[in-house]
Amino acid sequence: MIKGIEERNTEIFKNLLPKFEHRIYGTSDLMFITVLKYDNGLILSDFQTGPNDRLHEALNYFDNVILMLEQIDFIRQDSLETRPVVSEIPSLILAGSVDPITPPVNAQLLKKSLPNSFLFEFPGRGHGLTLNTECAKSIAYDFLNDPLATPGSDCIEKMEANPINWVTKMYYNPRVATMGQQMLMEKRWYLLGGVALLVLSFIISMVSALINLFKRTSDQSKPPARIRNIVTRITALLALLLFSGLIWLIVKTGNNHGSLVLVGLVNEARAVVYLSFFVLAGTIFSMFYTIQALKRSTLGGKILYLFLCASLVWCSVLILHFQLFP
Repeated sequence: MIKGIEERNTEIFKNLLPKFEHRIYGTSDLMFITVLKYDNGLILSDFQTGPNDRLHEALNYFDNVILMLEQIDFIRQDSLETRPVVSEIPSLILAGSVDPITPPVNAQLLKKSLPNSFLFEFPGRGHGLTLNTECAKSIAYDFLNDPLATPGSDCIEKMEANPINWVTKMYYNPRVATMGQQMLMEKRWYLLGGVALLVLSFIISMVSALINLFKRTSDQSKPPARIRNIVTRITALLALLLFSGLIWLIVKTGNNHGSLVLVGLVNEARAVVYLSFFVLAGTIFSMFYTIQALKRSTLGGKILYLFLCASLVWCSVLILHFQLFP
């Protein structure tokens, strides 16, 4: 993400914004900004962008934050809003040791003003404990069932100190996320239609090859048509392997590494995108030999391989547009 900001890469933010659109109406910006200002001491001037900045539209949220802060400067540090909550009601405080939003030190300060509270810190965990940590859910259930008793916390001792799966190597290409979003989420017809055309044409060509094989007529084609058949089928197969592999890696990256998919894929994708060079070269040769064999082919052969070449050209356009290279 930092690399994307440094390179002023707008693709990352275009793909990031839809993930948070559904949260906008459930969040109080005023409350959130107040917390940033008074609890975290956020210095917002560093985030201001000029209209000539490529990321101005993506980062101008912080400009709006500054504007809102100017409107709430009447809140003083000694006002009621900034005083700690003091209560003897039984409370449960859960803290992740690596939580960057509400760090453990905040939980320890909170416990001082809640004398009947139970505080548990989870090693190697971040924000949103009850959403992604089974041990935290178990402790929360125990507390809700009996708020006066100390919840069982044996599961904390069994937790790993650092369960974070750090990614040290990756295939950096934010445009892959754009392709995945347009194909899998938005289901754009020209992407799905191109895949369908490629699959259908390839299947028909293979069925035709098998029929000729059983009839023992596979060697009857003229040399240009024979070369066209072989090169085009191999190239179509490589194109199918390329895009099916990328789709599988997009899903794998999203499931295993979350937001990493916004900037690229797991490092295994680097080997898959080497197929792009073979698809591009194969497309050129397929078009050349398809044109060479037009006068020597049947009407069905002409139509089939023209469709197959068209789908390969479509694949090549996608490769160049989304920069699917190592």
